Amino acid sequence: MGLGGILFNPNGRINASEFWRGLIVLIAASIVLNVASVYGPIALSLILGLVSLLFIYPYICLFGKRLHDANRSAWWFLAFLAGAIIASFIGGFLMQSVIPGQAEFTEEIEELSQSGDFNAVLELTREQSRSLMIPSIISSTVISLIIGWFAARLPSEPGPNQYGPPTDGSALADDTFS
Repeated sequence: MGLGGILFNPNGRINASEFWRGLIVLIAASIVLNVASVYGPIALSLILGLVSLLFIYPYICLFGKRLHDANRSAWWFLAFLAGAIIASFIGGFLMQSVIPGQAEFTEEIEELSQSGDFNAVLELTREQSRSLMIPSIISSTVISLIIGWFAARLPSEPGPNQYGPPTDGSALADDTFS
């Protein structure tokens, strides 16, 4: 299956190697969007923030097809998504508390918000984003790889199932042994 089919078609099944190929592409694209958002103009950051929300669809297609290969509904993707969100919150909290200067950024942003100086808030928020960019990229990549590892480890259904033929191409016609 081509990369477009892996990332944008929710139907069918994919094996673990196709899953990894799609996941690596999505992780790389997310890193590029993150860097462009942090270092690009503010208007571009807002647009890329919206574009990053569109990434949910390729993730649904990717995980859904991997789940289909294990003869499970794509709705199980919600469990993977919940795990990723919880891990991201924990990772973000740890970064805020471990990386020096983050508490000061937060306090200063709150003070500026109360004073109504929203341009200063925006600039300080971008500065904070730049200081967290590398740890954030590392954290999100590690979380994606761990969750991807669990999805890739799902056992493939050896024969045809309700989602399609097996991914190794070994499906036999029903009348082969007749």
